[in-house]
Amino acid sequence: MQKLLAINEMTVLFSSEWTEKTPYPYGEGLYASIHTLPDQLIGKKTMTFAMYYASEGVENLALTVASRFAEAVKRFPATNERVVLQTDGTYQLKHVPVSIALETLVQSLFSADASDLVQEVASWVDQEWLPTDAVLAYRGEATKPLLANGTYGKRSYFTAQQADLPSLKDQLVLTSELYQFAPYVYAGTIGFLPELDRDSYQVFHECFGKFVYSVTLQKDGRTIPLLWPDYLYHKPEGHLEFGVLAADEAERFAPFAEWFAGEEVTIEIRAEGFQDIVLKTKLKQPLKGSNQLQKNTLLIGEDLCYQIADDELWSEIEDQRAQVALVTPKREKVTVDASNATVANRQVIVSGVTDYPGRYQFSVTSPRFGTLLQVFRVVREK
Repeated sequence: MQKLLAINEMTVLFSSEWTEKTPYPYGEGLYASIHTLPDQLIGKKTMTFAMYYASEGVENLALTVASRFAEAVKRFPATNERVVLQTDGTYQLKHVPVSIALETLVQSLFSADASDLVQEVASWVDQEWLPTDAVLAYRGEATKPLLANGTYGKRSYFTAQQADLPSLKDQLVLTSELYQFAPYVYAGTIGFLPELDRDSYQVFHECFGKFVYSVTLQKDGRTIPLLWPDYLYHKPEGHLEFGVLAADEAERFAPFAEWFAGEEVTIEIRAEGFQDIVLKTKLKQPLKGSNQLQKNTLLIGEDLCYQIADDELWSEIEDQRAQVALVTPKREKVTVDASNATVANRQVIVSGVTDYPGRYQFSVTSPRFGTLLQVFRVVREK
């Protein structure tokens, strides 16, 4: 049996037996028309996020933009141009680096039940054959290998060492974690170390942000892909924010339907041209009951009321073990204490701080529960 392989300006005849046209042994039981052959074919392929993450072991998840973000994302699209929103609310990732070993490709030609790998390879762009010595020296991005069964494997490097790319491992840190924030059941912010003086949106975005194409959380052995704008870059602070919505919003957030104190979460960020960033953290104790602002929109001068259902949180606030504070639209931090607040009957009532319209933040920082942050607006009376 003979098979002709013609891909990217390379044409080779393979045979299952020696012939004058195929005199060179290739692998086990095959012969080739050329003596020295390349080892790997690399290229790029556009994938849906579902396809991209399925090859990472994340399967059967509907990776669509949450309904509450559907309009916002049209006004504020992802800043990495490789991440493209489709009309059905799903994302595509353009130009994913992919690869296949020539041996895998050739074996598939002689296998009766193999999927058509040649046809799949034909869909790649920027194809390039790598000789064996070039593979060992290759320092490009990690590639997703095309396997013999027609699926893609986990992204990996040709050598054990990660690509020779800039590392931000010792520069990016998890600056804060929020255990109750707007629609999120868990959220956090990631920024440069303070001493690096990269604390503006523009600097963060130009240095790193616009290159990010993948953010995932790993908990309970499960990977949670975050979609833009489950993560985004925040003004005026220069950092990346991410959040996990309530578990009923999307199946992929199910691991955060419940958790326990001390449970580990791994945050991984992938960005074009940079080594992967991996951060680890341990969760605080989850809250019980509904702990929230009585109203999310107040009139100028109106008192703010925070209602507490969790017994332990109430005890911390009552005993002043938890710090309560406000951040005004002018970015001024106001500590809530006995001079401007009443703490009684499972309520914190704050007076004299809503002096002008705008967007305020109300936070409780607890040793046990972490940071609880809620946003409210102050408006002028109509």
